Amino acid sequence: MLKNINATLKTLGSDTLCTVLPDLSPDDAHLKGKTILMVDDKLINLQSFVPALMVATDGKALFLHVQDKEELDEVVEKILALHPDIVLLDYNISEKIKGDDLVEPLQEQSEGIIIVGFSSDRSGLQAFENAGVTHCVEKRSWDPVSSIKELAEVLL
Repeated sequence: MLKNINATLKTLGSDTLCTVLPDLSPDDAHLKGKTILMVDDKLINLQSFVPALMVATDGKALFLHVQDKEELDEVVEKILALHPDIVLLDYNISEKIKGDDLVEPLQEQSEGIIIVGFSSDRSGLQAFENAGVTHCVEKRSWDPVSSIKELAEVLL
């Protein structure tokens, strides 16, 4: 698993190596085997969640770095092309795109996809709820394990 985590970190531009697997409880076991896609505009946020998400999903986590130049339709296409079971959407995706802008097109174009508002911005979490997202989790980049544990709880 460490090899897989470090390879993913490298593809996200990190020079840091993970040497210890995060400790996730057996209560998080229902995330195993789920394809969870984290969508964010900041590489540092994606990088900080790689170890915990990879362990939680048994290596099936995916990470999408959105850049400012990308249009809404492009981001929706990229997300759908990865066929995730669960999408963790940041609120401040780019200067042009807010995470709640993606909710409706994703729900319309992908039956059964679970969208989770995943933001450190509390007003963003409210915007996700207003857009019809039923699950929101505070993104704690400084403590990814606690965010993943909360994710596991809300998805029970």
